[in-house]
Amino acid sequence: MGDNFAPFGHAAVQVLGEAAEGAKTLDQDKLGEYMHSHSFDTVVGTITYGPDGEWMKARVLVSQFQNLTGNDPGQFEDMTKRVILWAPEYESGNLIWPSTEALK
Repeated sequence: MGDNFAPFGHAAVQVLGEAAEGAKTLDQDKLGEYMHSHSFDTVVGTITYGPDGEWMKARVLVSQFQNLTGNDPGQFEDMTKRVILWAPEYESGNLIWPSTEALK
Protein backbone atom coordinates (compact mmCIF):
# COMPACT_ATOMS: atom_id res chain seq x y z
CA MET A 1 0.00 0.00 0.00
CA GLY A 2 2.88 2.37 0.61
CA ASP A 3 1.42 3.97 3.73
CA ASN A 4 4.35 2.68 5.76
CA PHE A 5 6.84 4.76 3.73
CA ALA A 6 5.71 8.19 4.97
CA PRO A 7 7.19 7.82 8.47
CA PHE A 8 10.61 7.09 6.97
CA GLY A 9 10.49 10.28 4.93
CA HIS A 10 9.60 12.17 8.09
CA ALA A 11 12.46 10.46 9.96
CA ALA A 12 14.93 11.43 7.22
CA VAL A 13 13.95 15.08 7.61
CA GLN A 14 14.24 14.76 11.40
CA VAL A 15 17.77 13.36 11.09
CA LEU A 16 18.85 16.05 8.64
CA GLY A 17 17.38 18.81 10.80
CA GLU A 18 19.02 17.54 13.98
CA ALA A 19 22.33 17.04 12.18
CA ALA A 20 22.25 20.59 10.78
CA GLU A 21 21.50 22.00 14.23
CA GLY A 22 24.12 19.84 15.92
CA ALA A 23 26.87 20.43 13.36
CA LYS A 24 25.91 24.11 13.02
CA THR A 25 26.38 23.90 9.25
CA LEU A 26 24.87 22.64 6.02
CA ASP A 27 28.23 21.46 4.72
CA GLN A 28 27.63 17.90 3.49
CA ASP A 29 30.91 16.49 4.77
CA LYS A 30 30.38 17.92 8.25
CA LEU A 31 26.75 16.77 8.27
CA GLY A 32 27.92 13.27 7.35
CA GLU A 33 30.50 13.28 10.13
CA TYR A 34 27.86 14.40 12.63
CA MET A 35 25.35 11.82 11.45
CA HIS A 36 27.90 9.01 11.76
CA SER A 37 28.82 9.99 15.30
CA HIS A 38 25.33 10.51 16.78
CA SER A 39 22.05 8.64 17.24
CA PHE A 40 18.72 10.21 16.34
CA ASP A 41 15.37 9.60 18.03
CA THR A 42 12.79 9.67 15.24
CA VAL A 43 9.21 8.64 14.55
CA VAL A 44 10.50 5.23 13.42
CA GLY A 45 12.73 4.74 16.45
CA THR A 46 16.36 5.48 17.17
CA ILE A 47 18.49 5.66 14.03
CA THR A 48 22.24 5.15 14.20
CA TYR A 49 24.43 5.00 11.11
CA GLY A 50 27.25 2.52 10.59
CA PRO A 51 30.61 3.19 8.95
CA ASP A 52 29.18 2.35 5.51
CA GLY A 53 26.36 4.89 5.91
CA GLU A 54 23.64 2.27 6.36
CA TRP A 55 21.42 2.04 9.43
CA MET A 56 22.89 -0.06 12.20
CA LYS A 57 19.43 -1.60 12.68
CA ALA A 58 16.99 -2.05 9.82
CA ARG A 59 13.55 -0.48 10.20
CA VAL A 60 11.77 -2.34 7.41
CA LEU A 61 8.41 -3.98 8.12
CA VAL A 62 6.87 -6.72 5.99
CA SER A 63 3.14 -7.19 6.38
CA GLN A 64 0.27 -9.11 4.83
CA PHE A 65 -3.41 -8.29 4.85
CA GLN A 66 -5.33 -11.33 6.09
CA ASN A 67 -8.95 -12.37 6.53
CA LEU A 68 -10.32 -9.80 4.11
CA THR A 69 -13.88 -10.39 2.99
CA GLY A 70 -15.88 -8.84 0.20
CA ASN A 71 -14.89 -5.53 -1.31
CA ASP A 72 -15.38 -3.04 1.55
CA PRO A 73 -12.30 -0.76 1.58
CA GLY A 74 -13.04 0.11 5.22
CA GLN A 75 -11.63 -3.23 6.33
CA PHE A 76 -8.15 -1.95 5.46
CA GLU A 77 -8.48 0.45 8.41
CA ASP A 78 -8.78 -2.53 10.77
CA MET A 79 -5.18 -3.10 11.83
CA THR A 80 -5.99 -6.63 13.04
CA LYS A 81 -6.26 -7.53 9.35
CA ARG A 82 -2.73 -6.28 8.68
CA VAL A 83 -0.33 -8.83 10.15
CA ILE A 84 3.32 -7.89 10.60
CA LEU A 85 5.52 -10.76 9.41
CA TRP A 86 8.94 -9.17 9.89
CA ALA A 87 10.87 -7.60 11.81
CA PRO A 88 10.79 -10.18 14.59
CA GLU A 89 10.37 -7.66 17.41
CA TYR A 90 7.10 -6.41 15.86
CA GLU A 91 5.79 -9.73 14.48
CA SER A 92 2.04 -10.15 15.03
CA GLY A 93 1.29 -13.30 13.03
CA ASN A 94 2.42 -15.81 10.43
CA LEU A 95 2.55 -15.71 6.65
CA ILE A 96 -0.41 -17.29 4.92
CA TRP A 97 0.69 -18.96 1.69
CA PRO A 98 -0.46 -19.07 -0.98
CA SER A 99 -1.59 -15.51 -0.43
CA THR A 100 -5.01 -16.25 -1.94
CA GLU A 101 -5.65 -18.20 1.27
CA ALA A 102 -5.37 -14.92 3.22
CA LEU A 103 -8.64 -13.82 1.59
CA LYS A 104 -11.91 -15.32 2.73
